[in-house]
Amino acid sequence: MRHQSQDKDGKSSVAEQQIVEISKAVSSKARIVIMDEPTAALSKRNVRSSTA
Repeated sequence: MRHQSQDKDGKSSVAEQQIVEISKAVSSKARIVIMDEPTAALSKRNVRSSTA
């Protein structure tokens, strides 16, 4: 997946990495998920869409 926010090395941005980690945590159906500032690097729009 090549995305505009990826740098020239093809690495994902910090925000994109956080979205992936949040998605993995939610999809694992864990009973408890402990996160330390999971949305710190996300824009308000991304926070709304990832927590909806």
